[in-house]
Amino acid sequence: KQDLEEAEFVCSAKRQKLSEAETELEKHREEVEKKLPVVRRRVENVHAKEKARLEKELAELQEEYQYEKGELESEMATKQAKLQEELDTKLDAMRAELYAKIAGRREEVAADLSEREKQLQAELHEIEEAEEQLRKEEEANIAEVDARTEQRRQAAREKADLRLAK
Repeated sequence: KQDLEEAEFVCSAKRQKLSEAETELEKHREEVEKKLPVVRRRVENVHAKEKARLEKELAELQEEYQYEKGELESEMATKQAKLQEELDTKLDAMRAELYAKIAGRREEVAADLSEREKQLQAELHEIEEAEEQLRKEEEANIAEVDARTEQRRQAAREKADLRLAK
């Protein structure tokens, strides 16, 4: 029940935060919508010459970028192929070493597990014997308590009979 209350509290807090975030988002959207017409007017007021000059520079930069990008991609492909080859070689060596270590460790673990299993079997046997002894003692104690209870009942009955007889 406490977990449910805590979960409800957390949900309530998250709903509150969500509501606050939605309010902030709405305020931000309204601010953006207010600024949008101003920005549009500024963009429309840019001179055609400036726009044409910028478009020409952009085209030149894009052309230069594509050329340099092609050269870099070619260099990267060459380097990547070389690195991949080196990496594959190293990984193969590491795998072989790791498999050897794993095989050795498996043998150690198998031996340890075998020994531990023997120990646990011996402990289990001891625990079962102790449980059996405790069960016998408990049965004896229960029988003793039952006998005492019966004696007390009998004594109480005799006492009650004596009182009734008086």
